[in-house]
Amino acid sequence: MVKMMTIDELPKGSVFCSGQQEKIKQFVQFFKFCYVPWWLTAPVSAAAPSNDILLINSLIHYRNLDRLCADATMKAFSRHMWYLTEELVPLVLFCGNVRVEAKEEMVKRLRSLDQMVCSKRFGSGFGKPVFSQRFQKIQ
Repeated sequence: MVKMMTIDELPKGSVFCSGQQEKIKQFVQFFKFCYVPWWLTAPVSAAAPSNDILLINSLIHYRNLDRLCADATMKAFSRHMWYLTEELVPLVLFCGNVRVEAKEEMVKRLRSLDQMVCSKRFGSGFGKPVFSQRFQKIQ
């Protein structure tokens, strides 16, 4: 089990002023509520699509605690969603953390779509996809 240090457990002299102490508290709070759950499951590729959605939802809730940090993190994260394409989203069907009902609904919707080659790619069909506005700006 991972043990989180408290401010009191830091060696004497580690925190020089009250401003530093507050920044350390903010960092630990963000790390604990948003970053750790997402990071621990990051190596599981099948969980990547649902983990990213969970991170975004965590950041939306985290706005109540620290709006500046949450907004900056969402802005940075939105620049790294280029890999979340329609070819990779179905990986979530192999994720153990997603309810069976959600997977069934996803399969139903996928089957209802017209089968076509992805037209949102540059050149020969490979490369960075073009996203709608909702992926470029998360608010």
